[in-house]
Amino acid sequence: MYRREILPSYIERDLLAFPVELIDSVEREVCPASNEVNITIPNLPGLIAAACVARVLLLQKLNGKEIKCLRKALELTGRELAERMDVREETVSRWEHDEPMGPASEKLLRLRVALKLKDRVALTIDDKGITEIIERQIEAVRTPDDGRPQIQLMLLRPQPLFRFT
Repeated sequence: MYRREILPSYIERDLLAFPVELIDSVEREVCPASNEVNITIPNLPGLIAAACVARVLLLQKLNGKEIKCLRKALELTGRELAERMDVREETVSRWEHDEPMGPASEKLLRLRVALKLKDRVALTIDDKGITEIIERQIEAVRTPDDGRPQIQLMLLRPQPLFRFT
């Protein structure tokens, strides 16, 4: 018979492209005879959706692993994401291998993720609110000689990245 307990804190580092701390929700089962340990994360699809929505609402620029994680959470292939973003499939591949994503593309990806996945989690913010949060993430920092404003994403990142209770 397994010994079961709910862990007060569990940090998952391998599931997503960023660490997620789960509070009072992960069950650990230990077999007394063999010391075999099983970890059960409840509602894994909901966790992935919630973590991805939370990540796109953070101000820090997305890295390649995070972009790939977001694409997978949307259940899209690289080709399908490229079509929806109106870019070539090779461009998505480069983003996923840490080539910088332009501000407009990053904003579009963040909006797509937040608007598509918000219904899988208990998010009490409407589409307009999500759009406003993502709009505030960009800041015009200067105008170069050609007159086009340059956009920079402000960077903030607490450790661990998310805390679910």
